[in-house]
Amino acid sequence: MLYPACQELKVIPHGVDQNVFYPKDKRLSKEALGLPEDCVVFLFSANGIRKNRWKDFDLLKNALIKFKSFTSTKKFIFIALGEKKDNDPVENLPELKFITYKHSPVEVADIYNAADVYLHASKADTFPNVILEALSCGLPVVATAVGGIPEQVKGWAGLNAILPEYNIYSDESATGILVRSGDSDGFAMAMEKLAMPEPRSYLGRNALRDARMRFSLDRQIAEYLNWYYDVLDSRK
Repeated sequence: MLYPACQELKVIPHGVDQNVFYPKDKRLSKEALGLPEDCVVFLFSANGIRKNRWKDFDLLKNALIKFKSFTSTKKFIFIALGEKKDNDPVENLPELKFITYKHSPVEVADIYNAADVYLHASKADTFPNVILEALSCGLPVVATAVGGIPEQVKGWAGLNAILPEYNIYSDESATGILVRSGDSDGFAMAMEKLAMPEPRSYLGRNALRDARMRFSLDRQIAEYLNWYYDVLDSRK
């Protein structure tokens, strides 16, 4: 409703504190959570994820079940951060571990660093901080393409059959895979791809580089200040 009166438009992405959210030794981070060093850890996070009406726990659950059906030869663990009780059982998913909500950003960053891939299934969303935090810790992201998420995650063209209008980036620049809302088959397929060490590794490196370029708190502050100065200068 403000658009007709706008004199100038500018996009300044939100940033996260990359003095807190940055890559650490994955082996030590897994060890601190009691996770096997050789397992692949998929992490997702939301406040009360099973009853959160904006998130899609059914999609995640169905995708995890489908993922298990074609990846039985390797050890995988799924972690859900933000539930009320630790290790609350979910039918057909013994590998799913719940971790209660953490108030300390440092503790949250330690959990990101124990993970290998970040998952984000939403029915509706804005510009979720959790994705920026995961990218800043060097995690490739599988997410539903809703709200501002396609502005955060550069979808990988290596799996553009799922969502070709968004998954357009090369091996050198992609930071994750985007999936249609409600598409558990596509979500499971994306997880299968990032279960492989090679794409997971280079998409993770891209994620860290892109997050440092676009989503640091320092950059957000500097861009706001520069814009304020520009506005003041234009009025002199």
